[in-house]
Amino acid sequence: MRIILSTLLLLSLVSFNLLGQDSPVKYTWEAKALGENEYELVFKAKIQDGWYTYSQYLESEDGPIATSINFESNNETKVGKATEKTSKPAYKVSGFDEMFDMNITKYKKNLEIKQKIKVTDPNKKVSGYLEYMTCDDTKCMPPTAVEFEFVPSSIEGAATTDKAEVVPTETPVEQPTETPSDHPAPTVDPNKPVNWVIKFNKISEDEVDLIATATIGEGWYVYSQTLESEDGPIPTTINFEGEAVVEEVSNVESTSVPENKLKMMDEVFDMELTKFKHDLTITQRIKVKDPKTPIIGYLNYMTCDATKCMPPTDVEFNFSFKGGDIPVGESFNPYSEDGVYTPANPTLIETNLNPIGNCNGNGVINKTANVASMGWLTIFLLGFAGGFVALLTPCVFPMIPMTVSLFSKGKKKSKAESIKNALLFGASIIVIYVSLGLVITGVFGADALNQLSTHWLMNLTFFLLFTVFAVSFFGYFEITLPSSWANKADQASMKGGFLGTFFGAFSICLVSFSCTGPIIGTLLVEAVKEGFLAPAIGMLGFSIALALPFALFAAFPSWLQSLPNSGSWMTTMKVILGFIELALGLKFLSTADLTQHWGIMPYELFIGLWGIIFGAMAIYLFGLIRFPHDNPNAKISNPRKGLGVLASLLTVYIFSGFMTNAKGTFVTPSLLSGLAPAVCYSYVKPCDCPATLDECFHDYYEALAYAKKVNKPLLVDFTGYGCVNCRKMEDNVWTKKKVNDIIRNEYVLVSLYVDDREKLDKTLVTPNGKKIRNVGNKWAEFQEVNFVTQSQPYYVLVNTKEEVLNTPVGYTPDEKEYIDFLNCGVKQFKESMK
Repeated sequence: MRIILSTLLLLSLVSFNLLGQDSPVKYTWEAKALGENEYELVFKAKIQDGWYTYSQYLESEDGPIATSINFESNNETKVGKATEKTSKPAYKVSGFDEMFDMNITKYKKNLEIKQKIKVTDPNKKVSGYLEYMTCDDTKCMPPTAVEFEFVPSSIEGAATTDKAEVVPTETPVEQPTETPSDHPAPTVDPNKPVNWVIKFNKISEDEVDLIATATIGEGWYVYSQTLESEDGPIPTTINFEGEAVVEEVSNVESTSVPENKLKMMDEVFDMELTKFKHDLTITQRIKVKDPKTPIIGYLNYMTCDATKCMPPTDVEFNFSFKGGDIPVGESFNPYSEDGVYTPANPTLIETNLNPIGNCNGNGVINKTANVASMGWLTIFLLGFAGGFVALLTPCVFPMIPMTVSLFSKGKKKSKAESIKNALLFGASIIVIYVSLGLVITGVFGADALNQLSTHWLMNLTFFLLFTVFAVSFFGYFEITLPSSWANKADQASMKGGFLGTFFGAFSICLVSFSCTGPIIGTLLVEAVKEGFLAPAIGMLGFSIALALPFALFAAFPSWLQSLPNSGSWMTTMKVILGFIELALGLKFLSTADLTQHWGIMPYELFIGLWGIIFGAMAIYLFGLIRFPHDNPNAKISNPRKGLGVLASLLTVYIFSGFMTNAKGTFVTPSLLSGLAPAVCYSYVKPCDCPATLDECFHDYYEALAYAKKVNKPLLVDFTGYGCVNCRKMEDNVWTKKKVNDIIRNEYVLVSLYVDDREKLDKTLVTPNGKKIRNVGNKWAEFQEVNFVTQSQPYYVLVNTKEEVLNTPVGYTPDEKEYIDFLNCGVKQFKESMK
């Protein structure tokens, strides 16, 4: 069985290889009133050439993500199935899809989906999202959500869109009774064709004018809020989120001179349009239901010149009648009645920048957190070790003498020339693999790294990928590249000179891919989570280890006599790697399970499966089981028996994870700390708190209330189910008696899991319009806005006034440093509460 590179890349990148890029599919939507409390939602997709989006009704769940309409408001019931159609029959493609190896219905160019609903209360909002996935012939974008929200009673006539249509009025607006607020306006960017400034004028205790002013570059236009047709450009709209706004009193569009407002035939859209040049001011008066609730939303607009258009753009805004910041030390409530989540706490933000305590004299580390779980040197060394392991495989080891013999053919070369060619050959191997690392770096942006390490779909993809690697190493099939690639590289290598040497190295890389591919994949999967340049650094280590023997033996051919002969030991090495890949794959399945709360991979099952895998490795090494490429007549060598003994001891060590402590909970073997799930995630011995602690919280605000009651500081632990170093801290540092006693007696522990995918009872929205749908979203937002970091573990000590006691720290494996950090917090708490 042959699995080509495209399949490998699909498995590893299908879920995330374009994170952060604009989607090639653009959805718009509208809602239509049908009468008798029935409405119809209409979604229209414009799809770029070469891309596809998928039907709602697929034959299997094993392929792409089906398009789906999801409601979150519980104010509606679906009336029948959603329909889908396209403007031309040729745009609907049904049949066998080579990428997913199954029959699929997908659409190109355009797609229209309609769903009828019946609402319970027309005065309550209907909200939700359409989820879709898009792929071209080689790669896929991650599933994307298109939000929708409307109040049925506000829809008049036959239709309305997701952007509220506001009819302009010529009624003059009252002059403001107060000066404009100090709400910060967006910075004007001279490189953008349109720059908006949004200000607010308070009119009364429950009314305010939103004044949005656009400065429009020469030759560009912005379109009116009320256009003659929906078939042209996107109209400018002002959109409010939540339920703070009770009424839109008036809306006026104006410009500095009448000539800047144009109502004319537009050649770009071939229709009559109302648009503005140079400047546009929209004054929207609104009345609010509760002045204590912030007004949040966004202005959406589109701009074009005579030949092209920019994509629709959002300009976010927010305003509070309360005005000013919350005084430092005042009690803070992040939730409003309308579902607005405002976690930014001025007290935490200010004291995070300037903690109230300075404990440097006591030896406490007063520095920023160690945000990376592995340093670049570690990544380099892991890559180097991976390259050395790859050398011992049957795809690579026999290539060394073959390559050297090719260097030796032809006219006799001087010693200096041989060394130069050998160095060039080794450097070419390094360039090839480091380039691969840089490609991965380019695909993954820094913002996507945390998602990469915690998203359930990505972790399932890694689990499947590592399982494929393992089965390949066991000898049931080979992961190979198209033979035409290697043939072309061989032909290019015959030319000699620099290019010939480079393509000779490239040919070696291609031919050996069936053994190096899984090792490279493992390294890249781990390295990509560690930082922007980590993949390239890992590949640098891998390529140096791989290139050194080729370069050295090519420069000094006589050394070849010292090499051991190829043989069954290399096959044994591949099988050992297969068992290791199988075990590592379970780590990714475990992470997906933990974040989604599926309950399929608890601590006991994980430890049991790892013990079985390494037990099977020991049985294999003793020759009791064989795989397809093993020689049935081969004798078991003494070194192989020695490895079998080591695998047996490792198996016993893994199964020691079923031992319990005095509290009755399992004790994770130190080598598995960070790999195995937390011991509390258990079928038979579940617990709520790590490190045998008796009391802990998982909600910051509940913990704060309890801390005030017992007069103790908070130990805020930003953690994650997929965080390796978080488990290491819990298993290896928090279990130390001195550390454990301080946490148990002096602090209220609150562990906030930033990758917890458990859905909230109600979708929240931040003041800038960001949707908070699950527990992990909530605590990740809380960490980012208050502490300006997204790394885990991250430990913050906070008193009951919500002041940061000392400089927060990250991964701190040194017991003494962590004790000093905790003791400093205790000291500062006592002083701050006097």
